[in-house]
Amino acid sequence: MKHISVFAITLGFCLHLNAQVATNYQFTQDTVPFSYITGGTVISLSTADDASFTANNIGFTFNYNGLNYTQFAVNVNGYVTFSSFVSSSYTPISSASTSILISALGNDLQLGYTFRASITSGSNQLTSDSLLPGMYVGATITGPGIPAGTQVTGISGNVLTLSQNATSTSTSAWFTCLGEIRTETIGNAPNRKCVIQWRNTGRFASQNNQYCFNFQIILHETSNNVEIAYDILAMSLSNSLFQVGLRGMPTNDFNSRTTTTNWQQTTASVQNTNTCTMTSTIKPISGLRFIWVNTAVGVEENIQSIPFSLYPNPASDAVFVQTPAVIENGIIEIFDLGGRVCLTQQISPGTTLLSMNIETLPTGTYHIRISTATGQGTQRLTVL
Repeated sequence: MKHISVFAITLGFCLHLNAQVATNYQFTQDTVPFSYITGGTVISLSTADDASFTANNIGFTFNYNGLNYTQFAVNVNGYVTFSSFVSSSYTPISSASTSILISALGNDLQLGYTFRASITSGSNQLTSDSLLPGMYVGATITGPGIPAGTQVTGISGNVLTLSQNATSTSTSAWFTCLGEIRTETIGNAPNRKCVIQWRNTGRFASQNNQYCFNFQIILHETSNNVEIAYDILAMSLSNSLFQVGLRGMPTNDFNSRTTTTNWQQTTASVQNTNTCTMTSTIKPISGLRFIWVNTAVGVEENIQSIPFSLYPNPASDAVFVQTPAVIENGIIEIFDLGGRVCLTQQISPGTTLLSMNIETLPTGTYHIRISTATGQGTQRLTVL
């Protein structure tokens, strides 16, 4: 057996493994009636602003940009991320502080909206000053004299029937319809969908119900396609700019859309700062769906698996990688759970055993991958 010692080179910066959302996803679109999810898990029911919610289960293994994930983090500002580092951003596709994400409406958003209404003490009839876009049976209402946990049980015009009676009288006062982020995995394996839904979302600090954004990010099992669906019910006259699309690890790895005139006729962004303009007349039609087809899936399915042994594991100073057969030219990489390659080295022809120096790696969980022209193999590595 031939023993070759390989000391991996520590990169001065971290590169994203398979940073190819720009090329591995093909954009298309469709229009399908918007279908709200009502089951699953409520991630947030509130007026949250600039908040991230981590460790949400997808319900299956989803491959995004070459890496497998079973959980996601969601931010109120219109995007989900698979990165181990989560931050809040109003420009998630171009911001250096965020990565590995899908942005449906990247902007400064806030859950819920406010509206003026009147109610009499002892009554469960709340009369709003105008018709309310986005109001639905089951929505949670807060405001003066409204007991905690009060929900809408009926809607007739601008009159809302509530689940509890008011404890005081209010005339043309401000009330709030709480916004909601919910996730639900629907369908049957191997064709399930993980739906992440924003409901009754508006621009930050906006008054009245001049904004009502409802939208979903949908993750598809097996195909690993990404879908965004819209049901925009209210939009102010003023311009708002949204970042919409996919983002890999580096800021130059993006696959996003842009328009200033028509959401049904967007074009591919040429800069990561490009946006989609929205006004009261320029907005997605209800049921508009943006779809990014993962074109790399078919290629990866034809790649042979390379089995190998990894020891010791856990390790602290060095780790040995042994393959059962001689392999050709290739590369071995160690990358963290965020997809950043931190150690890499070429594999010499005829190699069956490699020794990698991992002293520079912080403690934590990593993946180690062997890649050749005909195959790949990946295992988890714990560094002490």
